[in-house]
Amino acid sequence: MSRKPQPPIPPPPPKVPDVPVVPLADKASLSIKEAAELMSMGTTSVRLLIKSEKLRAVHIGRALIIARQEIDRFLAEEAGAPASAPRYATILRAMAQAHSGLQIVKDAVAELNKAIAEVKAEVAVGQTMVAEKERRAS
Repeated sequence: MSRKPQPPIPPPPPKVPDVPVVPLADKASLSIKEAAELMSMGTTSVRLLIKSEKLRAVHIGRALIIARQEIDRFLAEEAGAPASAPRYATILRAMAQAHSGLQIVKDAVAELNKAIAEVKAEVAVGQTMVAEKERRAS
């Protein structure tokens, strides 16, 4: 009794590259579910806020989309802060960028100072050579 040959096992499907996940705090627009997660409340509460016009949303197809700025405005009003109060994440991101920019400037200044010191040393050697030549000529 002989066994029938088995068909070859197909190779595994190609691995799909990982897509970077954007944190909710950095997204410009959010779904109801994302907005609820960001505001630590349920989706029903978010829908009620939209229905009561305390939170504005836009219909895109069948989806309700909420702008991140709208969520910030709503939260600022609820907290009693002015609606134009900047987000802490934005401030921290700007500070981090300024810090990294400052480090780049500090590094460039250090390189320039090093180059200036080298040029000054070369100038001093040149002046010494000129002075020695003048002394020999006189």
